[in-house]
Amino acid sequence: MLSNGLIGHGQALDYLFRQERQGGLRHSYLLLGPPQIGKRTLALTFAMALLCEAASDRDDAGARPCGACHTCLRISHGAHPDVLVIEPAGPTFTIEQIRDLEAELPLTPKEARYKVRILADFDLATREAQNALLKTLEEPPGHALLFLTASDSESLVPTIVSRCQTLVLRPVPTAEVYSALLARGVEEQLAAQLAGQCAGRPGWALRAVASPELVQERARTLAAAASLVGAPRIERLRQAETFGSQERAKVLDTLRLWKLWWHDLLLVSSGAKEGFALSQVERPQPVPDLSASDVGRFLGQMDEIERMVQRNVNTRLAMDVLLLRMPYAIGYTRR
Repeated sequence: MLSNGLIGHGQALDYLFRQERQGGLRHSYLLLGPPQIGKRTLALTFAMALLCEAASDRDDAGARPCGACHTCLRISHGAHPDVLVIEPAGPTFTIEQIRDLEAELPLTPKEARYKVRILADFDLATREAQNALLKTLEEPPGHALLFLTASDSESLVPTIVSRCQTLVLRPVPTAEVYSALLARGVEEQLAAQLAGQCAGRPGWALRAVASPELVQERARTLAAAASLVGAPRIERLRQAETFGSQERAKVLDTLRLWKLWWHDLLLVSSGAKEGFALSQVERPQPVPDLSASDVGRFLGQMDEIERMVQRNVNTRLAMDVLLLRMPYAIGYTRR
């Protein structure tokens, strides 16, 4: 359900509107960015704008979507027959899902000018599923509008990427997230806290408003990142078992949050004064016996492990490898 609307990404939305006005709308777009940054919401917002009933002047992008007409309301509730979000069937997109899409996509839209299909988290698709989609991307029906979302393009076959118009969504500025939370009735202190913690991902901030336990979970995950630097091997393997036994999406969330901690540790180790990803209270302290080169090297290894997890390797094994590769800080105690 699209209940909260789009936060940020005005440039990306304006770009899509310009393409529409100029008659250059593509049939397939690839939206890249971290989880919960707003990729799916951007696609749904643009679908609402395309099909919105209330705007009398189709060139007036500012009037669309109205959010109140019958079409907008049905799209926001996931009930419009011509706008569909397709998610992975379990841990992956399967070739059967793509074959179903290929069978129904050529059929005439039931009500609208376009048939919009949003393939969420398509970086989780199997290689067979990705190859099966290529025919549709090469010869799409005239009424089709496809949005593929992914964290990055590393897990996609190059021909998928080359056949889509790629839009990379950047982190939303903290002030913009803060203002959006206030507009939604979030208390000022909580809005400031969540805007600072979400790392430019408004979806996470909105989820944390509804589920406060996410903030405590985030604190525990960051505390683990800090404590593991000085932990012995047996403790690292125990933590690898704990984190690696979670579902794949959860493991990826943990890896991405740890990467923020190590990113900020690199800045701290280099003497930087700005560019930090974490809020000031979450920021790591300098770690004895770890140089900036040690930290930078491990960040590269974390990227490698994240790609492996995205490609469906055994998550427990991946976390074992990661934590055994983590550099040791002798005598380090977390402050």
